[in-house]
Amino acid sequence: MENIIQFSATRGEFMKAFFAARKNIGTISKTRKNDHLKSTYANLSDYLDAIDSAIEEQGLMVIQSPGAFTAAGDMPMETRIEHVESGEFMVALMEIHVDRKNAQGDGSAISYARRYHIGALFGLTADDDDGHGAKRKFADYKKEFDLIEDITELKKEARVAFMYLKGQETEQNLIHEYVAKREAKAAASTAVGFNPAAPVARRGQKPQNAQATVQGQTPEPEAKEAPAPVQDDKKPNLEDF
Repeated sequence: MENIIQFSATRGEFMKAFFAARKNIGTISKTRKNDHLKSTYANLSDYLDAIDSAIEEQGLMVIQSPGAFTAAGDMPMETRIEHVESGEFMVALMEIHVDRKNAQGDGSAISYARRYHIGALFGLTADDDDGHGAKRKFADYKKEFDLIEDITELKKEARVAFMYLKGQETEQNLIHEYVAKREAKAAASTAVGFNPAAPVARRGQKPQNAQATVQGQTPEPEAKEAPAPVQDDKKPNLEDF
């Protein structure tokens, strides 16, 4: 991710306030738990809690806004830190790639970009969000993915891992392949098998009992169709990726 930082024409008052605020920045409290990875992490609210009191004391305010998506699928994120009294400011711009297959992917990317910017600009230190390290590979994520049975939850974790592996196309492709195989396996486990030995009924004709093939033999009564299974909302949603 490339960062571009710009300042107002003058920045004396801003820099004094910004430096004073950074000295009083609190630590990040990891209040969130990842049940699958058995870890704790800090989300966007935790980052904001760490800086709020310090910047307010120095008369600073933070404004963050995502821009329009580029043709390559990158989303610009602008973070503006302004000194209210003097009007001096600093603007930082970054771009993050987003897998735009659903709104949840967009929301995760926006949240991640905001956290990344706040952490970088204010010098906050914490373990990587959601327990995802910057130098990890697909093999590391796979050990965790294998423990997740629910496909929807798997896709959620895979999207986060995909973002952290930006620039590592081979590792990203492995994640896509893994999720696709898990989806196919889940779909196959719920599919109705095809019996090639079963007679095929003509249009408008009920199929004959396959066992009544010997002349003179009384066919067994046809088994009633089992009622359609009640849809279980807890089953994997295969269209949510």
